[in-house]
Amino acid sequence: MALLLAAALLLTPQPSLCADGLYQFEGRCLTADEYYAWPPAPVLPPSAPAPAPKPVYAPGVEQWRPMVAYYWPAAHVDRMLRITKCESNGNPRAVNPRSGAAGLFQIMPFWKRVWAGDYLDPWVNAATAYQIWLVQGYGAWVCK
Repeated sequence: MALLLAAALLLTPQPSLCADGLYQFEGRCLTADEYYAWPPAPVLPPSAPAPAPKPVYAPGVEQWRPMVAYYWPAAHVDRMLRITKCESNGNPRAVNPRSGAAGLFQIMPFWKRVWAGDYLDPWVNAATAYQIWLVQGYGAWVCK
């Protein structure tokens, strides 16, 4: 093994030195910093900042994006907003008269036995929806 390492070191081209301890590379004498940073990174012209992303949903749903992004990983935010759009159309006071499901994510009343709280409060509703999502994934919602 040591023999292979020694052979590899001997076969690796070593930089030749210019006067004053500078490295020679492609006919130029470079400082050690220039040599190890060679080739230099291209200088790109300044670019304009990226435009802000356009809202995907109606303002009634988009207003909840920061809250949804607080709870869910970034890859799941748009899908959870789609569920919010379908379940409550972004209305935190929405209540299903037949099932009793309430809030942005239409949390079913039986979940109050596990996670108590005012499900018409958007932050409580989202926190509870996140806990349900951790347990059941997207299967808890009809809208996916």
